[in-house]
Amino acid sequence: MLEEGISAQLGNTIYKCGASRPRRGFWARGFFTLRNSHFATYCLARSGEQRLRALISRNRAIHRNLSKGGGAFVQHIVFHEGDIDEVDRKWVRRNAGLKGIYFVDIGADFKPLPTHYWSGEQNHRLGYALMCRFHYYQVWDYLAEFEWALRVDSDIEILRPLKAGSYGSEFVTGRIVKESHATTVKTLPVKLAKLGIEQSNWLCPYTNLFGTRPSFWLDAHVRDKLRSVAEDELALEYRWGDAPVLAAMIRQYGNSDLTSIVDGQVEYFHGSNRDLVTAKKVERGAGGPVGDLRLGSLSRAPGHWWRALQKLVR
Repeated sequence: MLEEGISAQLGNTIYKCGASRPRRGFWARGFFTLRNSHFATYCLARSGEQRLRALISRNRAIHRNLSKGGGAFVQHIVFHEGDIDEVDRKWVRRNAGLKGIYFVDIGADFKPLPTHYWSGEQNHRLGYALMCRFHYYQVWDYLAEFEWALRVDSDIEILRPLKAGSYGSEFVTGRIVKESHATTVKTLPVKLAKLGIEQSNWLCPYTNLFGTRPSFWLDAHVRDKLRSVAEDELALEYRWGDAPVLAAMIRQYGNSDLTSIVDGQVEYFHGSNRDLVTAKKVERGAGGPVGDLRLGSLSRAPGHWWRALQKLVR
């Protein structure tokens, strides 16, 4: 179910935290104390040595460049589909240079609803469509107790200092781009019009790195619209992306327009495309992140033989 979020992993265990009712998000699991836990970074990661090395590089860059301010403790959340096992989690923690890394299995949420149509004939993978849905809808329940959350994708390396939760608006990004997915451009406005939302243009935040207040997305009006998009029969078939969906909600319900939510100081490498991203431009194929050099001394990620040995000696 889309609504269950992380609480679905609890069974009958509920963390009260002094409250008379169960709390949403991480607090329901009792991972964290309530003090000084207002900010979070998060990403959706996958297993595999090269992907995990990129994740370590990302985490080290966060450690170098994220200024917490006010003594607030930033918690670092890595969502995964259940494919990053305990051995790999320990390896990432040992090499990341960050404290407060939590791996959260979202495998139960990462699947279509019975009402979703999927032909299998589209040019995108089902997993990609599910990833988009997770990032515009399901993720907010997991982040419900945080005042501010910074999405830093697993292949991103921040190059300039950022300050957690230092922005006044509900959303801030490093760059505005134009949506280019033809199927989304053709079909999403039809869905939005039924919800009373006009699609005035296709300018969108670059969503591989942005900061936001989860409370904005959990507001009843915004939440209902996101749910309607996510549960639409054709949401996965048409692969409605997180960027245009979030942009539509910001224009409709936000306190700022898209041009005012750009932080011109943001600069980072996007590993998938090997791009250097700034507010003014994207340098395509600008080279690998500087973290590539720092990872040369890492021990090799544990392989299947190591996991088998671990089972034998337990």
